[in-house]
Amino acid sequence: MNLAMKTLASVVAMSLLLSALPAQAYYGLHSQEAELKFEGEADLALKEGVTLEELNSKGETGNSAQAQIEFQLQHLMGAMQSEYFKKGLDFKYKGIIGTHKPIVFKTIGPGKGRGRKHVTYNYDGIAIFEKDLFHGDGGRLHQVPILLPLQADKIYKISNRSGGNYCMEKGEPDPNYFWYYWDLARVWGDSVKHACPLKEDFENGGVTVIKKVGTAKGLANTEKTCPQYGKLYGKDTVKISLFYGYVAWLHKHGKPNYTDENYKNMQKFEEKVLEKEWGFAQDKTASHDNFRSGDFSKKGNNRYHVWKKKVTYQGREIQLIVYILLADTDLKSTDKTFHQFIKPALEDSDLLAYDGHAGTGANLSLNSALLGFPILKKNKYQVFFFNGCYTYPYFNKMYFDAKGGTANMELITSGQETGTDASVKNMRAFLEPFVNPRTRNGLDYQSILSRLEHTVPSADKTYLYGVSGDEEKDKGCD
Repeated sequence: MNLAMKTLASVVAMSLLLSALPAQAYYGLHSQEAELKFEGEADLALKEGVTLEELNSKGETGNSAQAQIEFQLQHLMGAMQSEYFKKGLDFKYKGIIGTHKPIVFKTIGPGKGRGRKHVTYNYDGIAIFEKDLFHGDGGRLHQVPILLPLQADKIYKISNRSGGNYCMEKGEPDPNYFWYYWDLARVWGDSVKHACPLKEDFENGGVTVIKKVGTAKGLANTEKTCPQYGKLYGKDTVKISLFYGYVAWLHKHGKPNYTDENYKNMQKFEEKVLEKEWGFAQDKTASHDNFRSGDFSKKGNNRYHVWKKKVTYQGREIQLIVYILLADTDLKSTDKTFHQFIKPALEDSDLLAYDGHAGTGANLSLNSALLGFPILKKNKYQVFFFNGCYTYPYFNKMYFDAKGGTANMELITSGQETGTDASVKNMRAFLEPFVNPRTRNGLDYQSILSRLEHTVPSADKTYLYGVSGDEEKDKGCD
């Protein structure tokens, strides 16, 4: 398996491929789902004599071709966040691709060299964009530029130079993340000698990177949808799990990193919001500091705190229990505390929020052996908030498939990079409607998403927060 295909396997948790377009509802204050279509082309590593029929089959050749296009499409995800996409292609709207139908190959011909074939194909999928793209007219087709490497498996090597890969961020040497960081406008410092070489080739008629024009047709946002408060508070105890992932990469796990942004964010949230504002009390006998490997007796960098509060909902007393863990959430971490805590939390929590690195989808993958293959209970109502970078394309299909649909789940995700400077406000905006329940007329999702987006720093404008699966399941917000 070559480097490109290893990379594909490592980020397969993106779950971009599906057999049909998703039916779940969606709402975002500044974002809107759209059907994105375009005609693509690629130069693929394929055996001699392969036919178009084989490419569109589910056999070994067809699966290989689909996987190679999937890897090519990952580069579109990176391209859409790049400076060149905004300025070089003059597309000012933030966006991110989501799930898509199986690729339909249209033509096949000789490729660039032995064992390669040039193919064209049709792409039909779901994406989210800033609402401003549609100007209130989502039903009309709007043009979207598409930027892709022709040979996705060779693009890193083609663009690499002796001093480094100038198309990536300086200090990011890992070729496995080229698809995520590549930017034709990238320059290291102010020297043209350290500029991404793909830009000159592209602007002078080269075909190393290709541009296509796609069309986006906006899909209607939901208008008045609510969390299922009746289901949430239909029992005596509501379990709330909050996970903070260390922002800085950890090489040792012997003691906490007191300067880490999420160490400080967890501390601020507990002291200023949970305790002082909301009146939770810490269960100190169940709380533990400075441990590792899931073993409270071993000195380490993890913090696990339990907080409790009783509330009244429609005349009934409800016990709220908040479980908060700060840990290294990198799936490859030698400290397995997060791995041990996340599985039961995903399976048993009523509300769950994650604030940390998404790991290109791997850190919360239900398909991960390292996480013990969490199994979601289909009849248990749950609301999850995944506050990491670009969580929209990673988790919607995976979690709704595991849940058996949207009847007992809503997901709040992001469509952009999220910052740690707004973490405390983000977490407060998500949880406040649930920890202080109203007897009647609880907050609808449109209000919750509005509050969430208003916590985003003005410089970032929007994280493209959105809730998926928020069909009108109950009348009103009681």
